[in-house]
Amino acid sequence: MHKNLLQAGKLDREPTPIEVFTYTHTKDHDLNTFVDRRAVSVNENYTTARERIVTSQTDESEAESRIDEVTLYLEAVGDEKKRKVYGIGSQASQFYYGSSRSYSQRSTTARAH
Repeated sequence: MHKNLLQAGKLDREPTPIEVFTYTHTKDHDLNTFVDRRAVSVNENYTTARERIVTSQTDESEAESRIDEVTLYLEAVGDEKKRKVYGIGSQASQFYYGSSRSYSQRSTTARAH
């Protein structure tokens, strides 16, 4: 539902997971005042991870085009719990099945080592 609201707005494309998260986790959808500390933390984690990727690339425009927004979002929110991802809830499998699944597999593999 919120995804549709974002699409009806200013975007000429599908909104990224962080855009949906920011829209749904800010007061009055102001895109600035997060509703709680966890939402602030997710936003900070995402921003830090994104900046790290962009600054590690020599060509900034190339880095921007290579960023996997879904993977970055999943890393920012942490592991899924009971097939739900913070900020997306039970709709995670509907929208991000492939990325969520591969993220879970990577997390499980990383913990095993």
